[in-house]
Amino acid sequence: MVVMLLADESRLPIFLLACPASRLWVAVVSVVFAMTGAAAAEQAGGRDKAGAVAFNIVPQPLEEGLDAFSSTSNVQVLYETSLTSGRRSANLQGVFKPEAALKAMLAGTGLTAWRTTQDSFSLVPHQEVASLGGDVPGRSPPEIERFGHFLGVVQAGLLDMLCRTEQTRPGQYKVALRFTVGSSGEVLSSSLMNSTGNRERDAQIVAVVERLTVSEAPPSQLPQPITMVIAPRPPDLTGDCASVDRMQANR
Repeated sequence: MVVMLLADESRLPIFLLACPASRLWVAVVSVVFAMTGAAAAEQAGGRDKAGAVAFNIVPQPLEEGLDAFSSTSNVQVLYETSLTSGRRSANLQGVFKPEAALKAMLAGTGLTAWRTTQDSFSLVPHQEVASLGGDVPGRSPPEIERFGHFLGVVQAGLLDMLCRTEQTRPGQYKVALRFTVGSSGEVLSSSLMNSTGNRERDAQIVAVVERLTVSEAPPSQLPQPITMVIAPRPPDLTGDCASVDRMQANR
């Protein structure tokens, strides 16, 4: 799942989170963005004991290359869209540890990978890292640190609701949702930026979003509306709906 924050309708996203398939799409409910154990274990078949992964990523627009990298490695990459726009990824063929692979794919882009957790990196310009004296493990760019926790809460709640009905269950469609969260956690407005190809499902998804109540108030300076993109990755492979499935099985 991809998340974009827009300050207004005319501006480009402030930042975008491109992450691998995981039980909560891109985030657990925490400041750090990390894979959950079950999904990571299921997806780890391509890694050897040293943590290396087989990559086959051809040169392409950088955002698309990063999505392919994340899907292959289960490593999350956080970045501002202004940094990736117009850039292309380098060819990446072979078996590498994820950090080495990401750095190789960024060759010639003017960007470098800044480790934030064991399984996540942020992209920053070379000069920004140089000004800090090198990589700073465990730190995220200010935008991610400020809003990451809240976005994780939003995604977890939305995922839980979408997984409850077959029609809205992720995996069958790709759609971009746009909505605004009020000061009490209620959704004030929502819309789809594209159709899933099924009008009935479109209406059901909008209804789900409108029923969402976030358990926390949004940060005061959170750019809104929020846009969330749901990609067609089967939940039986990603584990997206695992918690809901377990709850329903125990009834």
